[in-house]
Amino acid sequence: MRRRNEVLIRDAKPEDLTEIAVIERLSFKDPYDYSLLAWLYTAPGYFFIVAEVDGRVVGYVIYRLERCGVLSRGFQGHIVSIAVHPKWRRRRIGEMLMREAIKRCAQLGCKRVVLEVRVSNVPAIKLYEKLGFRREKLIKRYYSDGEDAWFYVLDLDERGNNLSRQA
Repeated sequence: MRRRNEVLIRDAKPEDLTEIAVIERLSFKDPYDYSLLAWLYTAPGYFFIVAEVDGRVVGYVIYRLERCGVLSRGFQGHIVSIAVHPKWRRRRIGEMLMREAIKRCAQLGCKRVVLEVRVSNVPAIKLYEKLGFRREKLIKRYYSDGEDAWFYVLDLDERGNNLSRQA
């Protein structure tokens, strides 16, 4: 039996999509709507993980597998979206979700994990850098409102360890 307020990280179920959509709307300027989330949930190569507390979804991460490059035989994980309900932030739930997604990407054979983040999203940037992601480039006008994004990369070994920290 779990303790009250204990965080459980698990695969998302179809019935979680409504709560994921609510968290998405509360978290982003230009959120994915329910129909897109539902489509992604069933799309090949996309994975959803949720954080649950006392039977309620309080956060999620969506990631996908993709080829590392046109000529590459390797794969990378791509973080599509991550968010934690505003009432549950600053409790390391986002970090738990990211660590689990990174671990699963490594188990699937990914050589790296990538993501884009708004240049103004300082809390997320601090989390990604804490996890070992390195800033690779600026993507101008990436978001629909014209804001730029930073492109971040985390290189992995087969156990999901950050290769850049092993030097």
